[in-house]
Amino acid sequence: MLFKALDTKREWDWIDQRCCPIRDQYTTGVVAYDNKAEICAVFVCDGFTADACGVHLAIDNPFVLRHRFLEECLGYIFGQRGRKRCFGTVPANNRKALKFNTNIGFRQVNRIADGYATGVDLIIMRMDADNNRWFTPAKLQKVA
Repeated sequence: MLFKALDTKREWDWIDQRCCPIRDQYTTGVVAYDNKAEICAVFVCDGFTADACGVHLAIDNPFVLRHRFLEECLGYIFGQRGRKRCFGTVPANNRKALKFNTNIGFRQVNRIADGYATGVDLIIMRMDADNNRWFTPAKLQKVA
């Protein structure tokens, strides 16, 4: 498994097909490739504030989770980028994403009625640098 900075058109096209993050000059992320040079997962960071950012995650091959993908991604935003928390949004009708996010340590902090679509609430989820199992300064490694 290879982890690298998100920087090629192919990688952006891959994530755009899955979750359509809105990019600006500060949007960045981490890509996981398998041994066949196929993209397995992408983690995008955007909406940077003084000590937080928004995140988007798409995984085609869950095997990346056994190869420290979350440690790499959270090490990048909490360690290298120095953020103290990250936020994600999930449509309330996406039960699979809500369950996954909760299982990896995000917690619901707000719910916006009809925030995703009429009749579909938008769930705001949060993870903190000092209260998760994926990141500690000792685990910090630089993404290439």
